[in-house]
Amino acid sequence: EHVEIALSRIRRYTDLPIAVGFGIKTPEQAAKIAQYANAAVVGSELVSRVEYNLDANGKPTSAYHWHL
Repeated sequence: EHVEIALSRIRRYTDLPIAVGFGIKTPEQAAKIAQYANAAVVGSELVSRVEYNLDANGKPTSAYHWHL
């Protein structure tokens, strides 16, 4: 709800695409944001998932088979 209000205000001042991020971790959250924004940024979650699949030496421990 807050995102919808904020984006409606921002759109009054620009025709540029608007991306929203911070705290988006699930497909459901991304879909909700996509109702109002042009893009949902999942950067932190992507980094977390990559880090989770690395060993202590930074080598992959398994194939990266997951989706956001």
